[in-house]
Amino acid sequence: MIIILFIIPFLLGPLVYVSWGLFNLGMTVNEMSHAGSDGDQNGMTTGDDPAELEAALNRLKSLAAYRGESVQHPPYLHIAFLDYDQEDHNVGPELPGRVNGYRKIEVDLEFLKKSTVVFMSEIPILYEFKNGNAKQRARVGFEGVGAVDVRKAHQGLISGVRIEAFGAERVARTKDLDAVYDSDPNRGYKSAGHRRACASIRAWAKAYGAKWEDIHLWKITNPVEISLYQHKVASDSYNHDEFTHLLEKC
Repeated sequence: MIIILFIIPFLLGPLVYVSWGLFNLGMTVNEMSHAGSDGDQNGMTTGDDPAELEAALNRLKSLAAYRGESVQHPPYLHIAFLDYDQEDHNVGPELPGRVNGYRKIEVDLEFLKKSTVVFMSEIPILYEFKNGNAKQRARVGFEGVGAVDVRKAHQGLISGVRIEAFGAERVARTKDLDAVYDSDPNRGYKSAGHRRACASIRAWAKAYGAKWEDIHLWKITNPVEISLYQHKVASDSYNHDEFTHLLEKC
């Protein structure tokens, strides 16, 4: 274990200062954030798998748009907080919704047009895209705790990534949206989760050049399929709500 701790920085060193269209990422392996093997109900376990994390990072890097492409002033910026509760019995290690410790989500890009979307999650997720086209550049970003991997994404689709498992700090979590919801505007105090959520929303808005009034917030529970549209994010979730009104608390 000690040897691995010293070797990992040299393995991932070339990735540390990769600049994508959105963020400069500090990509170092977080020992407590592992995306591969079966762990607790959130798919997380202690330990590390540097080869797997490096492979996921290389895929994301190869599919990222060029610097500056993310600043496109999209008609809408959708930020989708993905929530996987403990009562979800439809997806297990042996079922199609889970792949090597990742929850799998199928994302349909056909009607996305010029809007952009950021997915927030606390668990490792594999995003499998369909119906995308080469003109859709810098349209999808990722933020959260668990590692992210992708399938069938075309080059240039990804705008940026802020993932704790890859070394990013102060990332927003799905539960941070709940902190914003529960906050009392009459009190001066804002929780850490409230501050993280608002800071993250502002950062993505600035990076995309999006107007505050064109931001939409969504919370989606246990999704398996998501469809992206110009004006909305749709899914097969039984609990899919828009929380755009919470922007006034930021």
